[in-house]
This record gives sequence, C-alpha cells and structure tokens, in this order.
Amino acid sequence: MAEARAYSPPVAERPKVVLVSAMRNEGPFLLEWVAYHRVIGIDRIVVISNGSTDGMDELLEALAKAGEVTFLRTSPGWGVAPQEAAVQAFETEVGYCEGTWYLWLDADEFLNVHVGDRTAQALVAAVGPAQALMLNWRLFGSNGNDSFPGRHLSADFVGASKLGFVANLETKPLFRHGPKLAGFSANAAGLPRLVPGVGATAEDCLGGNGKPLDLHSPRTVAWLEGRPLPGRNNLASRKEFGWNLAQINHYSVRTPDHFRLKAARGRGMVSTGPKRPNIRHTASYFDRFDRNEAEDRSILHWEAAVTDKLEHLLARPGVAAAKAEVEARVAKALSECDDMIAAQGGAGNLGDKALPQQRVVRGMEAEMEPEAEAPSFALTFEPKERRFITKLYNQAETILEYGSGGSTVLAAELGKTVFSVESDQDWADRMAAHVATISDRAHVHWADVGPTGPWGVPMRPREFRKFHAYALSVWDRPDFVQPDLVLIDGRFRAACLVAVMMRTERPVTVLFDDYARRRYYHGVEGLALKEELVGRMARFTVTPGAIPPDLVTQAVGWFTDPR
Repeated sequence: MAEARAYSPPVAERPKVVLVSAMRNEGPFLLEWVAYHRVIGIDRIVVISNGSTDGMDELLEALAKAGEVTFLRTSPGWGVAPQEAAVQAFETEVGYCEGTWYLWLDADEFLNVHVGDRTAQALVAAVGPAQALMLNWRLFGSNGNDSFPGRHLSADFVGASKLGFVANLETKPLFRHGPKLAGFSANAAGLPRLVPGVGATAEDCLGGNGKPLDLHSPRTVAWLEGRPLPGRNNLASRKEFGWNLAQINHYSVRTPDHFRLKAARGRGMVSTGPKRPNIRHTASYFDRFDRNEAEDRSILHWEAAVTDKLEHLLARPGVAAAKAEVEARVAKALSECDDMIAAQGGAGNLGDKALPQQRVVRGMEAEMEPEAEAPSFALTFEPKERRFITKLYNQAETILEYGSGGSTVLAAELGKTVFSVESDQDWADRMAAHVATISDRAHVHWADVGPTGPWGVPMRPREFRKFHAYALSVWDRPDFVQPDLVLIDGRFRAACLVAVMMRTERPVTVLFDDYARRRYYHGVEGLALKEELVGRMARFTVTPGAIPPDLVTQAVGWFTDPR
C-alpha cells in the first residue's frame, strides 16, 4: 500500500513585472540601469531604440543575445512622436500578458521601492487588489559633479529635491494588465488605458501615497469616465502625491558635461545625428532641475548587489567590447563638444544663457528659492488694467484665457470656472500644479504647437499644421463650459478672437491685451465690435457667426501667426 502524503496546496506563481523603455544615445548609462532593475526583481526588460549613434544599439544587441533584455528598433515616420512609436512597437512585437505588471521608465529613471524586501515583487504585493499605482518622481541633481563619475548608485548622487518641489508631482504608472486595464497610454507616461465599459473605480488605481485616486481631481474623473484627460495626464494632485510605497529616482540633468552633450546633439553641434533645434536642454532647464537641497541615500541599499550584477553582465560575450565602444564614441563626442564651446568663448551656451563648464552645486550651501517650490504668479498688468480685469473677473462665472499666469490664479482664488490655454508645456505643468492647490475649477489646457521658446512662441515653423490647436482645441474638451468672459493675452491673438466668434454660442465679452499700439491686431475690428480701450487693452463684444467672405483669407492666415 502506498504511503500516504500530507496535502500541500500549490504554490501561487509570483506575479511577473515587465519594464519597458524608449531610449536614444543612452549608452554610458544603459548597463547600470539594466543591472539595477534586474537586481530588484524585474523579470523582463524591453528597450526600444530610435537610431542611436553612441554605440548603445550594439550594447543592446549584446545584452539581448545574453538574454538580459529584449531589444526592439523603431524609425518613427513624419509627424509621429518617438514615444508613441515606441508604445506601438512594444504592443505590436511584444504585447501584454494577463496578470503581468508593466512599468515604463526612461534611462534616467530608477524604480526605488520602500516596502518589504524592496523588490518589484514586494511593491506589487503592497498594491494589493488595486490594478495600478501612480509612482511619483523624486528629482536628483548633479551633486556638484562636473563630469559623470560612472554610477548613479553611489554616494556621488545623493543630492535630491525637497518634498515640496513641484516637479515631483510627475508620475509614471505601474499597472496590472487584465479585465480593467488595457495597456499604456499613448505616451506611456499617463494613466493606463481603461478597457471600455468595465466600470473602473478610484480604488482600482492608487496614488503615490498608497491611497485611491482623488475623486476631486479633474484628471481622475476624466480617466474614470473614459474621456480625454485635460492637458498632460501625468501630473498628480497634491492629495495623491507620496513616496510611501516607492518613488522614481529621476536623474534628469545628471552632470554638466553630459547635459551639454545632449544640448549639442540636439542643436547639431556635434556630428552624432540629424540636426534639430533643442528647446529642452537649456541652462534654465538645468538650473530648474539641478536639485540638491536634500539628501536621499535610500537606493544605495542595492549598491553592492548592482556591482556584482555589473561584473556578471560584463562577463557575457560581447558586452565588455560593446561597452568599450560606447566609452570611445562618447569620449570623442564630449571632446568635440568642449572644442565647440571653447570656440564660442568658453561657456556652454544652451539657448537662453550660458551654462559654465565648472559650476557650484546649487542648494547644498543655500536653501532652495521659495518660488521654485511655490511659484508666485502675480498680475503683471498696469494698475488701471488690473482693476478693470479684477472687476470683470468678479462678475464672470466662466472664463476662458489664452495665456496663463496671474489672471489664472486670480480666477482660481475667486472660485470661478476657468480654462487657461498655454503653449509652453513646462509652464503649463507648473501652473496646473499651482492652481490645483487653490481650486478644482481651474483647468490649464496645454495646446501642442511643437517646441516653444520664451513666452511660449513656437520654435519650429514646420510645425504649422499644429498651430490652429492653440486657438481651437480648448473648445473641443469634453468638460469645456461656454465662457461669458474671454481674456486674450497669449499667442495667436487675432486667431483666438476668430475662434471665439466661430465657437461661442452667445455674445461674449473679450478682453484683448496689448491691442492699442499693435496695429497688426486691428484687422479683427472687421469681425467684432470694439467697445472701449482701457490702457493698452481693448474690450470687444463678440457675437456668434461665420467669417465674412472678404476677411476669410486674412483670418485663416492668423491661425499660423503666433503674434
């Protein structure tokens, strides 16, 4: 007779976690990024490359042959954003598995878990029955390094932003593919795509604080209702913010030498890729994100284990040789960049001001500027105009603004419903984060007109096919409410008045700033009645209607004129 055995229930298979990334010219940082995320328990890493020239693709090929990553390539067509092309490539060539968790990080982002044994599996266990967790950034600065010391996981990179720094509201989703969640958003950064008609709730997705999403947040409400999300959809409300379960260490600027190289590549200064203007990698951007006001050493828990994993990876066939090639190419590019800087006078001019090759780390000897954490948005109008605007804002119920700033804050503080159109993505994010702390009736609408320079001016004329969105797209928002007051104080001003005339359902008061002395705006008087001038500002009454036939050619042209 066979010996009886005690019953042992089957051991549940642990959930798998897949990390996906789109990269270009991140060769010097790739190996540590892969090693770290493998050490913390990521089961599969998928990297999509868009034509790197620094040897990163060859390093990825070696890692793929070693079974450490899945390597995909993309060549985005005209008008297709690289990130969106990468999402499409992942979904076409890899796809999703039921019950598997997915996370999308960039090469300068590291998942830093704070619960359990600090692995990815401990994190998904802590999420419990929820289907997703929105992970908040923590910005890290250069820590005073002039050149990259070789590792992010080291005492060389522990300078970080304070808790209240507004950019830490940025999020990335960790989500479980299943009956409710279909996949990444189009740009991979926002709330995951819902399966239509499944009835998701706020409890299905946790904020960074480990609690269900904030039902007072317009972003959350739009997501649950399956509507397009307002503006950029990866900015959490302050009620949702937290690093309770985990954070994303975001080494946005790294060090001045590599930051200058990114700027040079983007501007075509170094012969490492196609020439393109670089609007993002400016000295102002470096200054804003070089945060060193606090110290965070938590990720160093994994430092020794990552060192061991790096040695293991370098022992795999072809990896060490590919890494050496990356180092040679990058050293050459850095040298070319320094030569160009020397020829231009000894400083790295990054578009808006000079970034010195040697710099004192900001914030380690002094406190962070108050406006960096709590920006001050004051009304900048002359006293007479300021009194006029304040009076009309008090009388209005719903306000549409073209151009955001102090007037947006005024509307929020008055409890008005306000929609504020902004072309500068970074400014829109800062403004949205600020007014979210004041009112849930204030909406900042980012209109994508391509990269912008100072004051939100479009920098790429070839993006003209997007320009009409500035004046018109806000009217297409599902949550848009017809305004009874419009302030035109941004870009494409004449076109904005045309848009109001075509889209308003009733007569509306329009305030047109900087009107008095700028004669090229005066053509709009053929469309609307100018009631009065108050300082430099004109007050119009705009009634619904079509563009008069004799003004069609001129009016259509205004939609591509950013003045």
